[in-house]
Amino acid sequence: MNKDLPYAVSISLTEEWSYGPQIDSTRVKYFVNRIVKNIQMSALEIPSQSFEVSDVDEPGFACTIKMYQQNSPAIITMPLIRGMAYATFEFVSATPRISTIHSMLTVNGRVSGNMTGKRFEIALNNNQTWLLYAIDSDITLNFNENQFVGIEPVTNVLHLAKKQAEASASAVLDAQINIPLG
Repeated sequence: MNKDLPYAVSISLTEEWSYGPQIDSTRVKYFVNRIVKNIQMSALEIPSQSFEVSDVDEPGFACTIKMYQQNSPAIITMPLIRGMAYATFEFVSATPRISTIHSMLTVNGRVSGNMTGKRFEIALNNNQTWLLYAIDSDITLNFNENQFVGIEPVTNVLHLAKKQAEASASAVLDAQINIPLG
């Protein structure tokens, strides 16, 4: 559990592997993707771990998670689907908070300050860049002290995706930011 942000969704997308014992010169017994909490999404209004899981499909490839705080209108709903290109967060009266275990170097090329828009590039010191999209309307967030935090509660859909090295891949992410249905 993340002790600094225990009530957040952590996204681990890494190319780092751990290998088991060698079977022969070309094979290992097993390998696993290392779990590194590269980026976290939470809300200032949700300090405790109240959540519901619903809409679990039969093979277990999809579900919906709802995070909330008792006696607060703040809600984050996350449809989770195996293989999804974006992590989707439906915010209702909640203030977005994006953080990382790494260092945020820049957001949209800037090292601090308030930023307003629908698309933000968050560059980390592990050579990853994450794309944050606001779907319904512009949002304003403040980048300071390794966090990117909304200046007020929002009701909006946010997407997070890891930016790919190929420009064409990022263009596809930019073009396909619609909310998935079905």
